[in-house]
Amino acid sequence: MADSRSASVVEEFLPAPYPAPLFVAWDEHLDFGEVRQPAQKRLTLKVSNIGGDGNLEVSLLPNIPNQQWFRVRPAHLVIPAGEDRIVDVEIDTSQELCPLGEHELDIQVEAPGSMEREIPRIRVSVEVLREIVLVCDPGEIDLGEVPLGESRTVTVSIQRSDEREVCLNERLIQLVDETGKPRPAWADIELGAPGRKQEVTLTFHTANRAMREYRCELRLCDTVPEVNQVAVPIHVSVSPPPQLEVEWAIPPMPNFTGDTQDAQLAVGNSGGGVLRGRIAGDQYWLRVLNGEFSVAAGQMHTATVRIGDARLRVGTYHGHLEIFSNDGGRSRVLRVPIELEVVDRSRCPVEIYFEPDLGALHRRQTAERALTITNLMAQPFEGKLISGSPEWLRVKGGMEEVRLGPGESRQLLLEVDPRRLPAQDGPTRHKAALQLVDSTGKERWKKTATLELVPAPSSPLVRLLLAFWALVLLAGLAWGGKQVYDGPVQRLLSARTRAATVATPAPAPAAPPAQQQAATARPAPAQPAPESQSAPEATEKPRRVAPDSARARSLYAEGTAHFQRGEWRLAADLFDQAAAVDPAPAGSLLMVGRSRYHLGEWDAAAKALEEATRLKPDSAAAHLWL
Repeated sequence: MADSRSASVVEEFLPAPYPAPLFVAWDEHLDFGEVRQPAQKRLTLKVSNIGGDGNLEVSLLPNIPNQQWFRVRPAHLVIPAGEDRIVDVEIDTSQELCPLGEHELDIQVEAPGSMEREIPRIRVSVEVLREIVLVCDPGEIDLGEVPLGESRTVTVSIQRSDEREVCLNERLIQLVDETGKPRPAWADIELGAPGRKQEVTLTFHTANRAMREYRCELRLCDTVPEVNQVAVPIHVSVSPPPQLEVEWAIPPMPNFTGDTQDAQLAVGNSGGGVLRGRIAGDQYWLRVLNGEFSVAAGQMHTATVRIGDARLRVGTYHGHLEIFSNDGGRSRVLRVPIELEVVDRSRCPVEIYFEPDLGALHRRQTAERALTITNLMAQPFEGKLISGSPEWLRVKGGMEEVRLGPGESRQLLLEVDPRRLPAQDGPTRHKAALQLVDSTGKERWKKTATLELVPAPSSPLVRLLLAFWALVLLAGLAWGGKQVYDGPVQRLLSARTRAATVATPAPAPAAPPAQQQAATARPAPAQPAPESQSAPEATEKPRRVAPDSARARSLYAEGTAHFQRGEWRLAADLFDQAAAVDPAPAGSLLMVGRSRYHLGEWDAAAKALEEATRLKPDSAAAHLWL
């Protein structure tokens, strides 16, 4: 407030009291100086009533009505006699209609009750200047998705709108959340050197943060009060952390001859963000090429692991691959064990899986059998598979040459074609040698394959005819047995029945108990047999027909059919049943022995053949099989 007083007013009105109210303004000119947008500046004005008794009503009105940027408060007041009042004069440049530049304003004073004299206007001077703001580049910070546990850094460039030097107030810079609460632990803020342009580096941390979206503000303020502060909005989303996945793209070979081998280890990121780290070996024979990796989400990095050293000797070695990464958002170390066995070069470098028993085939059959070769060594293998009987056992497609990389497996198909084997009666066994040699001609593997060649089964038409004749034979046997039973056997039974009817006396009346005891004590006299009973037995004695012979022949025929089809087990069971029903014919025992022979049950076959030769000593077939 300006304290200058009008000397003429003081000298004229102070010496003696006046009977009427008299208005006095102690300042005739108010100078606001420079006021920048947006700002408010206020000055005070002292007014008094130096008259006698009575109140003085005064109105102080700006000469620019209906404007909010130039105000006088209070505009209307009542001043008692001999008292003072303070009036606030305010310039508010934050209002929209406040013009820029220098302004000379007036405060019109109206005091109707004052003594008649000219009341001067109060002059107001002000210069409205354009605001000075801090301009940020960028005006808004979007950090995007930041994986949990990682940090994201951004740099903001600050300038003044009047292009003067910027000097930020470090104590007034702060980071606040949506509610306006300061969050200094969320980020680190570093200020650059002051100048026409000053940089602010902000590093946002997500350690120990919840996985959600964050919105906050970076508030910046200059050391000069006239420069308005600025707030930079920041948006960041905390996403899931990276997840480490490790697998062997090319695994190392455990059996090793000392030469170097290259394995490949794949490192993937199944989480979010970027997986960063490196791979290293803890042994001199374990080296990693391109071990540094930076893997985005869903991507994979392949590192070459070189294993081996000229100083290695025969034995077993252990080591680890150490993988340092930010797995799970934290610094972690994963150790992958490596076991290496250094073997002598003379050891077989391959492993072969093959079933040497080729099974039983007849002459019209062909088959394929699989042979799997696996290279156990770290160096390539070249060789050749040789068959000792290529006329009936050979590699399909002529692919005898074998080339395998380190750890590689390959399957070969062997063709079994018994059509070129010599024809012989009965089952025969044939053998063929399989041999694997390397590129130098050295034998690495050998195995003998065995094939059983059986007689070819009859055609379906022949089997149908045999079954038909078997049914006819069974029907004939059944009819013949019925005729024998209906002929002499039936007549013999009828004669016996009639003789028994004639010889049976009529029942006598019951005797007293005493007579019954006496009769029991006396032996009964022998009575000669009637001639009617003995005559038919002597003259018409029937020929005995074994009812099980037809059953034995049926079982024998059924067993023969199964034997011709190569069903040895079922045929042996049927022949055993036929021999149990009727052991008289030696044919059943002979077929039992042959069936047991094909099943490999040598003891049971020998017993059956010995029994057959005993029942029929002149059987050449039984002696041959025995």
